[in-house]
Amino acid sequence: MHKFRFRFQKVLDYRMMLEESAKEAYRLARAASLEAENKFQAMRKKLADALKTPGETIEEMMIWETYIERLEDEIEQQIALIEIRKKEEATAFANWREARKSRKSLQKLCDIAKEAWSKEIEKTEQKQLDEWTVLKREAK
Repeated sequence: MHKFRFRFQKVLDYRMMLEESAKEAYRLARAASLEAENKFQAMRKKLADALKTPGETIEEMMIWETYIERLEDEIEQQIALIEIRKKEEATAFANWREARKSRKSLQKLCDIAKEAWSKEIEKTEQKQLDEWTVLKREAK
């Protein structure tokens, strides 16, 4: 009896590799997005802390005000970065989903082919058993 061999196994292997690559790209995009969110939260906390303690002298107040303005600018930049990271994450997720869908469709074909092969082997074995039984009865 011959061993099962899927005709498109190399294509299936390639699609599995593409799916893993897309999954890794999504994981990295998700991590970058979470990192940007965490940095944003830290900046907001830093701003809230800075707003609690204004300077006492005019010079300290001017430095404090400049610092607050710089923090607000950095927060705006971080918000823009978060939006970019979210878009990258969504794109990576869509790519991963498409790669998974492509792999699953080919995997389903492989499963169907293996099932057909199993039925054929079972049929062949049953035929051999039937032949053996008939020969055994004729021998008696």
